Amino acid sequence: MKLVEYPADWRSVIWILFTLALMAFPFFQPVPGTLLVPFYLLLFYFGINANLINHNHIHVPTFRSALLNRVFDYMLSITRGASCTFVKFIHNNHHHFEGKQGDWFDVANEGEGPRVFRPLVYIYRTTRKFKRKVKTVLPDISPELKRKYYLERVVVNAFLLVCLVLNWEATLLYVLPCWIVGNGFVVLTNLLHHRECDVESKENVARDYLSPIENWLFFNGGYHSMHHLKPGTHWSLLPTQHRVFINSKHDPTLESGSMFAYLIQNYCLPWPRRSKTTSSRKGSRPPMTD
Repeated sequence: MKLVEYPADWRSVIWILFTLALMAFPFFQPVPGTLLVPFYLLLFYFGINANLINHNHIHVPTFRSALLNRVFDYMLSITRGASCTFVKFIHNNHHHFEGKQGDWFDVANEGEGPRVFRPLVYIYRTTRKFKRKVKTVLPDISPELKRKYYLERVVVNAFLLVCLVLNWEATLLYVLPCWIVGNGFVVLTNLLHHRECDVESKENVARDYLSPIENWLFFNGGYHSMHHLKPGTHWSLLPTQHRVFINSKHDPTLESGSMFAYLIQNYCLPWPRRSKTTSSRKGSRPPMTD
């Protein structure tokens, strides 16, 4: 019996299982001091990918079986520290507005303060905003989806309680940082993907990062324009589809190699990269107000 529609999704499953193993490891064996830095790097890498896999999963379910997809929902919720279904609520809003007024992930959330602090400001304002806004849409959600959302929250809270009882130090040092960094960085990617883009153009609504290494490591997350053009495209097909539908129409100033290099150059160095595009929406209206 064929369990997954796309063979590439077996890597998603393996990554999630490995994330769970990394989270569990400190509860059985103390992490040696000499391995602490590489362990945290691995933990954060897999924590970020748990969020990316969750995103891919809500667009194209990983398994062919509804039961297996439900089990995977719980696994994703545990590795993220938040409801898998919650992502549907905030992500539907993002795809509906795509950077226009009403998008909870609006790039204006970064504010106008010192550049080095804007990524953290963006994460804080954005997460606060969509947690508040989701409460306003919950009454209109179907009862089945609402039950899934609340049940996943119960599972996450139960998991956290068990972890605290078993070893509160390991929970605070490893589980919570994995959740915080994973969720925070994936929220930040929305700023990095939509900064200085044209919200009126389907092909130029997002910035793409085409590093082959980063796209392999992060499940083709750099092909964001193609994802917005056809959200139902499986993540493994995005590079091919990008070459067909985006390449010839995309503003070349909205393409970079490494997302991390773009982040450092624009927010950490004293000489930010200046985009040549004239389609930037940033600065075209007042900063976000709450």
